[in-house]
Amino acid sequence: MKLTPIAKYAPPRYPDKYAPHLDSLLRSHVPLRWRSSPLAGTVLSAVIMLGLSSCAEAPGDYVTMGVPLPTPTDMPRAATPIFEHGMGVGTFGCVSVAAPVFLSEADAYAIISDEFAKIGFTVEQGGGTVENVQLPVTSAYQELNGQYEMKTENGSLDFDFHINGMKIEYISSADFQRWTNEEAYLASDGTMMMASVSTENYLETAKTLNDSLNAMDLGQVHGVFYEPAEYYEWREDDEQAKQEAAERAQEQLRAQVKDFIEWLAAQGVI
Repeated sequence: MKLTPIAKYAPPRYPDKYAPHLDSLLRSHVPLRWRSSPLAGTVLSAVIMLGLSSCAEAPGDYVTMGVPLPTPTDMPRAATPIFEHGMGVGTFGCVSVAAPVFLSEADAYAIISDEFAKIGFTVEQGGGTVENVQLPVTSAYQELNGQYEMKTENGSLDFDFHINGMKIEYISSADFQRWTNEEAYLASDGTMMMASVSTENYLETAKTLNDSLNAMDLGQVHGVFYEPAEYYEWREDDEQAKQEAAERAQEQLRAQVKDFIEWLAAQGVI
């Protein structure tokens, strides 16, 4: 008897290896307004059990039916987290033996666009302006002053990108410089701080801005990513070292975007 190879297997009727991951992902990102509702908890449990009873796709596969993102008013109001990949701290000065490599806004746009294109969504340049935002007051010497929590001041924010109305901001080195003012360089006794070595904390800047946006009534989900600030040490093939650091930074930002997409899926936004 001649045997014919099976071209395609039918989906199994038991949970696949991604089911436990999906279970924990959903439970860890339950919107705050659901947590106090027993009915919402029951419904969520039922949804998870339905997912376990069928063959689910891996979260990293980004399977989509091509349905557009909900309109801003339809989007859930769960607090958006920061997805940490990359130290996000740049150090400069005479004693620095390794320099950071920065990603431009164009680099960030290319990476964010590429990841969302995998699930059928288009990222557009510009995201509009939001007024009365508590913007970070950045300082390269903030840690020397013992201030680990950034100050904020009221201002307007021009978002970098948008996806069907969902606003996206990438915290770059240029943003850090733009939000720096003289007040941030004042010590507790009012004197101006100066040093030969400075530190720019893009991660802390992103967290501060993200907290401000979560506290506002934007009426929609937002996303905040940050400069990973990968370093390279000087060596004879200096340009190659820079390129390798840039590639590591790109992968770190890409990981931030992938986590954000998984979070959006868990929230039911996509």
